[in-house]
Amino acid sequence: MIERLLRRTGLVMLGTGFSKGLLLVLELFIARALGAAGYGAFSLGLATLFVVANAALLGLNFGVIQYLSVHQEEQRPDLVRGVLRTSLVVTALTGVAAAQRSGSPPMSWRSTVVLMRP
Repeated sequence: MIERLLRRTGLVMLGTGFSKGLLLVLELFIARALGAAGYGAFSLGLATLFVVANAALLGLNFGVIQYLSVHQEEQRPDLVRGVLRTSLVVTALTGVAAAQRSGSPPMSWRSTVVLMRP
């Protein structure tokens, strides 16, 4: 059991390190492409996005982990589905509300860009 835990922990650490390395390369590329002022504006927008995204989660990222583990231990798949469904709906609604409140472009524009159709 300890070996499996250590192997999984190592895998997570390796994946996290790889992700951070790629992020560093991407940010260097963006900084060179945009210049100092452009990269500053990009960083400010990215920081704002992270703050709004974390606020939109409403702490559900921690609550879901706790309640999912409890309901899985009790072998209650109905409650597991309920927790997942509720957290997805609440997060989606708060995310949309936060996006609309932030003065971003209308949803029809975003759906066209993301889904590649109107």
